[in-house]
Amino acid sequence: MSDRPNTSNSALVELTDSLIRAGGCPLTHGGVPLVLLAGRVVWWERTATLLVADLHLGKVTAFAAGGLPMDAELGLRVARADLDRLGTLLAATAARRLIILGDLLHARGSRDAALFQVVGSWRQQWSHIEMLLIRGNHDERAGDPPPDWAMPAVNEGIIESGLELRHIPRQAGGRNAPAPAVPSVCGHLHPVVALADLPGCGSSRERTGCFALDAQTRELILPAFGSFTGGARMAPRAGQRLFVIAGQRVLPIA
Repeated sequence: MSDRPNTSNSALVELTDSLIRAGGCPLTHGGVPLVLLAGRVVWWERTATLLVADLHLGKVTAFAAGGLPMDAELGLRVARADLDRLGTLLAATAARRLIILGDLLHARGSRDAALFQVVGSWRQQWSHIEMLLIRGNHDERAGDPPPDWAMPAVNEGIIESGLELRHIPRQAGGRNAPAPAVPSVCGHLHPVVALADLPGCGSSRERTGCFALDAQTRELILPAFGSFTGGARMAPRAGQRLFVIAGQRVLPIA
């Protein structure tokens, strides 16, 4: 994998500063500066890369293919909306590269011609962006992206520029995990926080996506990007920091 692309340092610094002013939360993870964005992605300035996890494209499609009473057209609308959101983030960050930290497709039943046309057209729109898939547990069942997506797939556990890129966190039984001395960025858990678990929020049942940073395992866990996904409820605890998505801002919870 390439290191930092040919982009001037001053331009990248200026871009990062603008993302922070717009509500992004700066975080130094294992000595690597990152910015957590409310769009459920991470901006990695050093490599001009956007990190995203758990799109689960074709989840509705797979359910419909499996015989559940769901509208297959809904699956296409969800996929288009999610890809449009991702495209907006690629444009806003002027990213040179997109790395998907697992679970691009939901299941084997997601390999539908209409859905593949939607994704293929989106990929053509962003053909100038280098894209890479870190295989997740759902990708193993769904299969790799077709060649025309120009989205090579590799197993989790690669290390680049001081970060390990994974899908399954060590705490969840991730494979090929090196020593915790190597900080990692991953997905899989779909972390959310219930407002009732936060100080001053009363008994609200509302939930919102969050980023979770585990001090012991040195893992930064991204929220699921896909809009048709569930979430694992996380509450503030010793050794773990939560960064809550609040509208257009990402707020650290002490």
